[in-house]
Amino acid sequence: MSNQPTLEEQLKKRQEKKAVTSSKLAKIKNTVILLVLLYIAVTIPIMYKNWDNIFYAVTHQEDMNWIKSLKDDAWKEKKAKMLEEKQAQQEGKEVSLAKKKELPANLKQLIEGTPMEEMESAMINNKYGVSPYLIVGIAKAESNLGTDFYHWKDYKNNNFWGIKPQGGIREDGSYLAWYNTPEDGVNEMARLIKENYIDKGYDTIDKIVVRYVGRDSATWKGTVNSVMTMSENKALLALK
Repeated sequence: MSNQPTLEEQLKKRQEKKAVTSSKLAKIKNTVILLVLLYIAVTIPIMYKNWDNIFYAVTHQEDMNWIKSLKDDAWKEKKAKMLEEKQAQQEGKEVSLAKKKELPANLKQLIEGTPMEEMESAMINNKYGVSPYLIVGIAKAESNLGTDFYHWKDYKNNNFWGIKPQGGIREDGSYLAWYNTPEDGVNEMARLIKENYIDKGYDTIDKIVVRYVGRDSATWKGTVNSVMTMSENKALLALK
């Protein structure tokens, strides 16, 4: 007996396949019709609400072109202004960067590998014009350039000069004031030296030590002076 389907069976399979195909096409057709109807249902209310604008745009093409040109011109002007402002900002940044100074090479070498490396830019550009040699010198005398503290939390407080907090002690037990950033610490140190010492006549290391330490300390003076002598300009306000 042969396994080949009979002619009748072949015709039946073709009819079934044709029926399935017709069913799929009908579904696709119905889906397309529904999408078109949905589009019309959504579009007609929008067109109705904006009919005046659509009609005007069709019947007054010259006016619409004129309005478009105004918008284009306005955007061009705005864009040009934005570019000018951006260029001005960039030039301002370049001027600002140009004004910034760099720490002298010998002072860089001294603080290399210490926590004071993070303060390099802040020291040379401090707001009060205090010599970075004086700032580093006092830090060396008070904390060995930020490497020697009594309280473990003080290693991250950006205070390498022994500056006391209000009340003399922090809540965590430290006897040093806390500064959030290297810039904050350096500028507060520079402010104290400028306003509380130099401006009041304490303008030499010999005068500063008694007020700063509370007594005449040869060790403290020797440490600070060892750094100050590295500078060609021995003035305490060398950045004036």
